[in-house]
Amino acid sequence: MVIIQYHLPEERDGIVMAFRRDKSPYGSYNCQLREIAPSATYQVTMYPTYAAEKPITMTGSDLEKLNVEINESPGSVIVEYQQLSEASGA
Repeated sequence: MVIIQYHLPEERDGIVMAFRRDKSPYGSYNCQLREIAPSATYQVTMYPTYAAEKPITMTGSDLEKLNVEINESPGSVIVEYQQLSEASGA
């Protein structure tokens, strides 16, 4: 798998693009996302196809270690996230 994160600190949001190569035996990956505030709340939208799934709310600590699953090979998933609340102590 190839995972790329683009984070915009000024906007407190970003995207993760995940790609599974043809014939790859790896169908999932535990991300280690950067610049995520563990105590903040985030809205997360996944795009396993061109249509978005229903947005979910996640804590920053859960988002940091997001598990991305791609069932098709080749395949891709796009994840959009936006911080909704300030981190504790910020």
